[in-house]
Amino acid sequence: MQNIKLNKKEIIALAIYVFCIIEIVFIFPIQIKKFTSLHSKVKDLSEKLKEAKRDLDSKDAFINAKEKLKLDIVNLDSKIITSADISSVSAFISRKAKENSVELSEIIQSPPKFYKKTEKAKFFYLPIKVKAKGYFHNICHLLNELGEGYYFLETKELTIKSNTPYHDIVFEVVTLLKE
Repeated sequence: MQNIKLNKKEIIALAIYVFCIIEIVFIFPIQIKKFTSLHSKVKDLSEKLKEAKRDLDSKDAFINAKEKLKLDIVNLDSKIITSADISSVSAFISRKAKENSVELSEIIQSPPKFYKKTEKAKFFYLPIKVKAKGYFHNICHLLNELGEGYYFLETKELTIKSNTPYHDIVFEVVTLLKE
């Protein structure tokens, strides 16, 4: 065998070639695998972060809706009358009639009728019959204000007789009574 004499430049070039081949064959694929793995982990964490932000927004919306419902329940509960409030319902109807320029002839309260029993209370319908006279638009405003007022007042029966320029009206409103 013949000895190969290599000078310093050739040894350095050969070492560089060997290093490049080792890097291309072994190290470069490992680095690519690590990079793709890291990229997929970053993508998964990014999705989880977006999902956490959506959940947090959803939780805030839920808490706000829950608070609003609590306030609505308190508001609606205050519209249910008790036996002490029966005369105030008649006064409320009378006041609203006066505010809308409707002349009341009579307000007749019928005895309460059982509606429903819950674990918190018994509920009754309290029918109130009202006879009045007024202009058509004033009567409509009165009925609207009674439905949107302080108490649950639902118009059950309504009779309007034209008597120009006024109209005679007979209606029955029902309210909830809590015992």
